[in-house]
This record gives sequence, structure tokens and C-alpha cells, in this order.
Amino acid sequence: MRRLPAAARLLLFRRALGPSGGWWPRDRVEGVVPVRTSRRVTGAVVRGPEARLDVTAPGGEHESIAVDQVPAATGYRLDLDALPFLMAR
Repeated sequence: MRRLPAAARLLLFRRALGPSGGWWPRDRVEGVVPVRTSRRVTGAVVRGPEARLDVTAPGGEHESIAVDQVPAATGYRLDLDALPFLMAR
């Protein structure tokens, strides 16, 4: 790889070495954990052990969600296995 021209290395890096999601956690999440994608957090309040998030969907719908933990993915693919401190349920 080092002997390739810089342009070729960059092309390979962008195509082959980018982030990749695993296929195996899908069954552990879909239908088990409510997942809300494409939401924008517009407010957050912590009360005791609970967090309350105000979120807005792309269509403008507002929702208030009470949660125990908030793994926020800010445009990156989130790897929950990299967060060992989250409690399994």
C-alpha cells in the first residue's frame, strides 16, 4: 500500500477502509429496542436517573422521550459494543 501513488492510496482508503456496520446486532435491536432515526435533539433535561429529550423529526413533528441512557449518533454509525458501560436488559 505504501508504494502506491498518493491518489491511489486515497481512493482505496475511501472505498475499502471506511466504517462498516455489523450485520449480527440487527436481531438484538430491531423489534426489541425502539430506534428513532433522523431526529434532531431540541432540548434535554435530566431529572434523577431519567433524561427527557425533546426531539424533532424531519417532517417537523415534535416528541418528548423519557430515557435511561442516550447514545447519540451524530452522523456516524454508532457501535454499542464499544460502550461497555451500557447496562444490558
